Amino acid sequence: MATAATMNGQQAFAPVLSALATMSSNADRSQKGQAHQYLEQFQKSEEAWSATFAILHAPQSSDEAKLFAATTLKGKIVFDFHQLPRDSLSQLRDTILALLATYAKGPKPVRTQLAVCLANLAIQFLEWKDVLPTVIRTLGSDPASIKCALEFIHVLPEEVTEGRKINLAEDDLINRTRELLEENAEQVLQLLTQYAQSSPEAAKEGILMDCITSWIREVPLANIVASPLMEVVMSALQSDDSFDAAVETLCAIFKETRDVDENIETIKALYPRLAQLQPRIKAAAEEEDWETFKGITRVFAEAGEAWVVLIAREAQQFRALVESVLECCLRDHEREALSQTFNFWYELKQYITLERYMEARLQFVDVYSKLVDIMIGHLEYPTPEAGGSETDLFEGDREAEDKFREFRHQMGDVLKDCCEVIGVTECLQKSYVLVEKWVGQYGPQAQEGKVPHWQKLEAPLFSMRAMGRMVP
Repeated sequence: MATAATMNGQQAFAPVLSALATMSSNADRSQKGQAHQYLEQFQKSEEAWSATFAILHAPQSSDEAKLFAATTLKGKIVFDFHQLPRDSLSQLRDTILALLATYAKGPKPVRTQLAVCLANLAIQFLEWKDVLPTVIRTLGSDPASIKCALEFIHVLPEEVTEGRKINLAEDDLINRTRELLEENAEQVLQLLTQYAQSSPEAAKEGILMDCITSWIREVPLANIVASPLMEVVMSALQSDDSFDAAVETLCAIFKETRDVDENIETIKALYPRLAQLQPRIKAAAEEEDWETFKGITRVFAEAGEAWVVLIAREAQQFRALVESVLECCLRDHEREALSQTFNFWYELKQYITLERYMEARLQFVDVYSKLVDIMIGHLEYPTPEAGGSETDLFEGDREAEDKFREFRHQMGDVLKDCCEVIGVTECLQKSYVLVEKWVGQYGPQAQEGKVPHWQKLEAPLFSMRAMGRMVP
């Protein structure tokens, strides 16, 4: 099919490249409109099947053209599958597999689209029963193309889940979901484990984390947590290359444990691993590595959200987790990660203000008391550097200023949560003490048009206004 596609596509090849060039050029609006209309019509045509392969096989095609061709092919497989005779599907599969091997080294967006093409073909090619073995046999033995196999494993669950956009009978889709996902789950777990153990570099691959994340709902979670892959995920948090993907994986695992009664043993296995990350809060803050700090904060906050009912039931046992989220708030000097904790504080408040969790409320009074102090501190407007403008604290960045104003109102909501836990009087007293302290320290220096360190006065006053709404 590759040869036929290449030869038959030549006639449509040049006009497509020309239209793409027009779209990315400085051509006038009318010309771009015509080019866009041509490309839309092309994507719907039967000729697009052969033309896309011609573009993908042609060395002279630009990366933009290749990506357009791969994206078009995906659309054809999803929406125009009926245009193909059933006896051509094996050839189509083999051609896409060959193209994946060709694009093993990139461009990555093209490789990803081709993996999506293969996944959507697998869903509809009902006669293809050995999908995973075929892909692994074709792409998994060569170190250069194994990432293509991983890319396919990564996208398959999502494409199957989105399968309702495909014109497939409901019963066929249900059966195909079972064949592609449920029946392959254990094999995928073994494959990913083998790949992770193949080399230190492999264990740090972001694509490995992506695969684990996408299969979390298909493989029993307890099996993943008990497998060597769990250690791989935790270790991936130590690598800059895989850190973000590992955070996503860990948070996806936490989300799957929200039914705490059903997943209690899994949570008991995860909790000590989570505790090992606590020193990284301080380390990231001291190194001013705010991207890492943001990721670590998200991990603790999402674990807290997932296990919040367990925290309310067993406050003493899970106190360290709550204190870790509090530490994230305390050390977030750039206020980049803080908002990720807001929902946790709200959810925990919702539980511990119930009569049945009164003991937990008493356990966390000191935590919410410290949270009030931290939030009032974060409410402070920035202090200008030496020689900076006192009237333009954001150096003309109105978007940053508006964002901070909105952020302060969100922090005000957290302060209201604190009022519900420890009482309005206790919270307002904290603000009053700060105002009193400012008056004693800076009040005598204040004069018309010049108020020293006004930020330290305005923040507790703002907090008073926010918390004052909680007064009965």
